[in-house]
Amino acid sequence: WMTLPPHIVLGTLGTGARLHRRVASRARMDGACVRAFWRKEEIEEHSPSRKEGVPGAVEALCRRAACQLVIDTGARLKLPQPTVATCIVFYQEFFARQSLREHDHRDMALTCLFLACKVEETPRSLVDVIHVGYALAYRKHPDKVQQLSDKAFFQKHVVKVIRGEGVLLHTLQFQLEVDKPYPYMEKLSKCLPQDMPEDVKISLLQLAWDHVNNSYKTTTVCLQYPAADIAAACTQFAAALLRALPLLGPEDGKDFFWNTFGTSRKVRDEITSQLLLVYE
Repeated sequence: WMTLPPHIVLGTLGTGARLHRRVASRARMDGACVRAFWRKEEIEEHSPSRKEGVPGAVEALCRRAACQLVIDTGARLKLPQPTVATCIVFYQEFFARQSLREHDHRDMALTCLFLACKVEETPRSLVDVIHVGYALAYRKHPDKVQQLSDKAFFQKHVVKVIRGEGVLLHTLQFQLEVDKPYPYMEKLSKCLPQDMPEDVKISLLQLAWDHVNNSYKTTTVCLQYPAADIAAACTQFAAALLRALPLLGPEDGKDFFWNTFGTSRKVRDEITSQLLLVYE
């Protein structure tokens, strides 16, 4: 692997990817739609995997396992949450367009993480991503983890990630900009009513943030709705659990949610209904 180009070994964007990122960023600034949104049925019932005979339960299990692998690997590599979120969006969209029969979900999860590290400018070496990710993916199979010490075996996985990254970029159509709920959550702390008790504010912000993280871990709402809508729904869900909705204003904070996030109650309820499934 030491003979690979430096931007691959070190996990930085090559010229082509940087160019596509600038184009995507400019399109977003100009108001153009960078990412398309998907219907829940498209993702979970009519995906390429389902069309090729993969049972829905198996696909859902692979999605959750891959997301957990990304979260665990990100924690070990000390990656910020936005990088992990970008990776999960890449992964979910990839398998909304590609089949599990053609791509291993664990290999693609690590490929998405390597690309996300570059896109979010939190680079990690390919060597570290593979070593940490593979060890976590096969933690219950020490014999497989031990194989990483074999140079030929490790080289095989390096090639898998590099080739997989090319497939990933084309599948995503080089749309690498990902809008995430976190900036909206940071804005939330400045928009809560001044007369709301401080302890309630702290609990609300923490719980809403947790719901945002869980939404990536166990649902596909990141493909279905804009980030502002997800942030609003997670805030509403947290406020409801804390019985703090009346503190946000009349009609359970109708004006608050519209002025802060620009979202309707209908959309927030749609997202919340999917978040509730996490806790059932």
